[in-house]
Order: sequence, then structure tokens, then C-alpha cells
Amino acid sequence: MKRILSFVLALTLVFSVLLPSVSAEHAHCSHDGCSIHVDLSGNTVTVSGKLSYDGLNTIWLRCGDTKYIDLPYSKTIQVEKGEYFSVNLDISQLTKESDLRVLYRTEGMTNYYYHHYNTVYKLTPAAKGWTLTTSKLIDDGHADEFKPFLDMFTSNAAATNKPADLPEEVTSITTSTDEHNSVTVSINGSTATISGELQYENLTAIWCRLPGSTYSGRPDSKIVDVTSGERFTVTLDLSNVTEETYIKIGCAANGENMYWDIFSDHFRIKPENGRWVLRTAPATDHNLTLQNEWINLADTFDAPISDAVKKQSDEICKGITDDYEKLWALHKWVAENIYYDWDCYTGSTPGVHDPDGVLKKRAAVCQGYAELLEAMIEAQGIPAIITKTYAAGVSNDLDFWQMKDLPSDTNHAHVEAFVNKRWVTMDATWDSNNDYSNGNYETHSPTSYEYFDPTPEDFAYDHIILTREYEEDISDIPASWAAGEILDAMDKHLVPDSLQKDYALNITRAEFSKLIVQLLREKNIKIPTNSTVTFSDTNDPDVLAAAAAGIVLGSNGRFNPDSYITRQEAATMLSRAADVLGIDAGETVSFNDMSSAAGWAVDYINKVSSIVSADGKRVMGGSNNCFDPLGSYTRQQAILTVVRLANCE
Repeated sequence: MKRILSFVLALTLVFSVLLPSVSAEHAHCSHDGCSIHVDLSGNTVTVSGKLSYDGLNTIWLRCGDTKYIDLPYSKTIQVEKGEYFSVNLDISQLTKESDLRVLYRTEGMTNYYYHHYNTVYKLTPAAKGWTLTTSKLIDDGHADEFKPFLDMFTSNAAATNKPADLPEEVTSITTSTDEHNSVTVSINGSTATISGELQYENLTAIWCRLPGSTYSGRPDSKIVDVTSGERFTVTLDLSNVTEETYIKIGCAANGENMYWDIFSDHFRIKPENGRWVLRTAPATDHNLTLQNEWINLADTFDAPISDAVKKQSDEICKGITDDYEKLWALHKWVAENIYYDWDCYTGSTPGVHDPDGVLKKRAAVCQGYAELLEAMIEAQGIPAIITKTYAAGVSNDLDFWQMKDLPSDTNHAHVEAFVNKRWVTMDATWDSNNDYSNGNYETHSPTSYEYFDPTPEDFAYDHIILTREYEEDISDIPASWAAGEILDAMDKHLVPDSLQKDYALNITRAEFSKLIVQLLREKNIKIPTNSTVTFSDTNDPDVLAAAAAGIVLGSNGRFNPDSYITRQEAATMLSRAADVLGIDAGETVSFNDMSSAAGWAVDYINKVSSIVSADGKRVMGGSNNCFDPLGSYTRQQAILTVVRLANCE
């Protein structure tokens, strides 16, 4: 829902301290008809029991922070409500202290959720094997009171001074990753420094103050003259602050004396043991956990873009080459040109939500804002999704600092777009100060753009993410060691849509050809179109393009497109691609098993294994001084080698 300026978040949560931890080889806890047993024997942890969640379909047992199931200490099982389960986890590969986590998913859930049971299981390496330690998150006497709040958040918690998912205290908070449109509040001793740069429409002055300061000139209330895009710095004296409060920031436009509050109540300050700190919102860790989940970028382009939306998007982005700047331009346009449809919200008239309808009417509720912005972004070839949240605003009076239950339904929608290897959050609805009511279009205040690319800690003050638009099949999630570079490859448009899934599968010769050809095209290599090379067993255009570029030759007029590629064949194609790209060989690496390589492959293996990318990663190496020339090659391995070759220049 659209927000109200200066929405107040108040009060705090008080939690009991952790009870002393208990070391054992066995642990058990039960609650609400559920039970969990943990048994430790050498390098094996056995987790058994039952969960009684309605609609339960999957339980995920894992050690540590991994988000993948292709590890010995991370497994999923299909199980129903009340059904007994038992899972063995091999922890021999763990190298540091880790939490044992029990997660579950029910029908209709798009994400896994943690099952806390008010207990933390910690595995600690010892001189001989491992030790199992259990700790209580809160005192048992208050378990019923606080359990809903604890279950709400996906915690990185261990047996520390307090669970990591509870509100934390920091000395600095920044509102946005965009340095040209953000505010940072830092506290040093009793001084708060507010600095930054804002793209506030027609900005003329900024007023920083504590609540109750109705005039400037006091140590805790100052006004600075500043224009849009100009850096500013203000300091406030906190020495008289004796209870939790917040820093208010107001902006004036066009020389008027009226100040519009922005970042309402976001900078919450608290005196503590003779010093002052800032508090982060309770939902921060929860939001981050959901935002870090894997989404295959190709899956986001799931709807056609109309000519009208594409034309408007192209017009807005005309002359802009940087994808991040395109996001800014599109978000800004939607916030400024679409009006919040109060007639639809109150039910007096039907509204429109589809991109074309919103573009024509120029009025919509949050879903319409989000669908139009998502479509405009995807029209530029940038992956985008709609995220559903529970947001503070006119439709609720929920205190985000006091709630103990995760909201059961969403009331808001915003957009995330993938640029520069990360998801950028944009809420054009909350940045729009336009209203459509009784058939009239009105603008009540300048646009502040404070909800373009907010930091997680800033966004969590008034948004709790409940679902993101896509749910990946577990087989479509790459291994943890590959995920980062695969995102890099996707960001560089090196991974065809058809290869953005089933990452653990072996890659075929035709699929690897597609990867190489995609690399050459992204590097602006002109591939001959008049080649006479043909194969009797395939007309695949990417295979023929690879042949025309001299990357593949085939054998006896055949290519065997569906055969799985071997490592020596992949090395050959990568080496030839390096020649086309003008990449020179480096220092030769010796392998103990080169006698098993075909004679025609030796030089290619020597070259590709000698090439190191700009970030220090060998394009194609081996393991234990062996190259394994005849070994198979998976999709994720292939993508990694291609992006490393791309990063050599």
C-alpha cells in the first residue's frame, strides 16, 4: 500500500538472555506435537523425528550457511505432516563450527522456513571428531510468548550473546547503494553526523532534527541549504538524549518553508552505557535470506512485452548505455508519471493492473505500478521480478518493532531487477507522491526517490518480504562453488536461456558450442556467414557458427551433437576460442595423466590450462595434478570456464 509520511514505529522488544549451553552426543526437543532428535557419532549426525505443520511436504537438514543440497551435510527429504523421518549427514568436510539447521516447506510456500524449537544445535570441531552443543534461545518461562517472533525470522543464530535475527545495534546506517541518492547517519560518541546526496525534486534545504525540535539553531536541530545532487553534511548533538528516539530528516523544495519528511523513523537512536547507537529493523535478516535465494534469470522473462510498453521504455532509456542508469530512469519515470488510484483502492471504481492499462490510464495501485515497471525493465533485456511484501501504510496499524507473528498475507508489491550481479530493489509506489481520486490527477509533494535501491537495513523498516515471484526447482540451483561465477556469466549475457537450469547435468557438444558462440558474439567477434562447413548429423545454427569460426571440426562429416563433451574436447574448443579472442598462453602447467590424452588435444590442454583470468582464476585446471582428459564436463563447469575466458581481457 501507499505509505503515509511520518508513519511512526515505536517501542522495543525485550528478550531474555541465552541460557548456558550444554554439551552432549545426543539432543532432543519437542513442542506443539513435534519432536526433533539429534545424535552425533564420529563424523555422522543423525537427525530424526517428526514435524506437525499443516501441508508439510519437504524438510531440509543442513549444517552451516549453505543454500545447496549437493553436499554431504545438506539433504532434503519428502515427508508429510506427522510422518517420522531420519536423515544422516556426513560432516567430515566441515572445517569450522557450524549450526545444524532444520528447515521445512509446506504446500503453497515459495521458500523454506526455519524450525527453531527454541533450541540451537551447534557442531564444534574437537581434537577427536566433533562435539554437539545445545543452547536455549530464550528462557523457557517466556518461550510461549516469544516463540512466534523467533519462528518468524530466518536466523543465522548460534549460541552467542543474542540470536543474530533479533534487532542489532550499529553505529552507521546508509539508506541506499546509489551514492548519488542516499543518506548516511553515523554516530561517534554523542555526535550524529548526517551526510549524503539526494535527488529530491527542486530541493532547496534539508532539516535534520530530533523529535520535539520545532526550530533550527539548537544543537539537536539544524538546517542546511542544499540543491538536488549536492553533497551535504550536518552534525547533531545527542548528549541530551536519554531514551530511544529517532532522527527526522525533512526536505524543502522551491524555496518553500514546508519540510516533507523522508526516511520517516528510519534512524532510530538509543542511549546505551554512556554511548549512543543506531538500531536496525527486526526484519532485516529475514528479508536478506529471501533476497539471497537463487533465481534463474531466464525464467523472469515470462510474459510478452507490448509495443506500447517497449516504445515508452526505449524513449525513457534513449541514450543510456549503463543498465543501472536505465533502472534509475525507469523507476523515476514511473514514480513521477503514474498516480495512485484511490478510487480503485476504496472500491468505488475498478482499477487496472496490466502494464498497457496502467500506461494508458496513468493510474494504478501498487500491483499496477509494479507490473508496469517490471515490463519496462524487461523491455530493456534486464531480468526483473515482482516481490510481494507486507508494508507499513494506510492499510494497517502494525508496529514493525513489536510484532511477533509473520503477517499471513501480503498487502503490497514492488520490483527487483538484476544488474551488476545483484538484485536492485525499487518501490515506485512509495516514491510516487501522485494521487488519482474522483477522476482527478494531483501531485501533493515533490518526489524524493528514497525507495530506489534501498539498502536491506533501510528497506526493512517498513517492508517485510513474504514471497518473491519465482520458485526454483532444487535441480535448477547451481552448486555453492559455482553460483557466484554463474551469476557473473549471466550478468555478462554469456549463458543462453536453455542452459540456465540442470546445472549438474553433463553438457553436450552442441550445448558447449552454444556457450562458445555466445561468448564470441558478446565479445563482438564477427563470425563468417558464408562458411561451407556442414555436418551430416546436425543443422544446429550455433554448431555451424562454431565451425565457421574454426572452433569445431567434427569427424568424418559428423559432429555428434548430443554426445557429452569430454574435458579434452572442451579444452580444445576453449583454446581455439582464446586464439580467436587474441588471448595468449601463460605459464605451462604439468599434469600427471597426460598420457591418457589424445595426441591432437595435448597442445590445446597445455594452452587453456596456462591461461589465467584477470581475477586470478585458471580458465581450466585439474585436481591433484591430474587433468582427467577423458572425464565428463557439467553445465556449471562449462559456464565457469567460459566466463573465466571472458574475464581474461
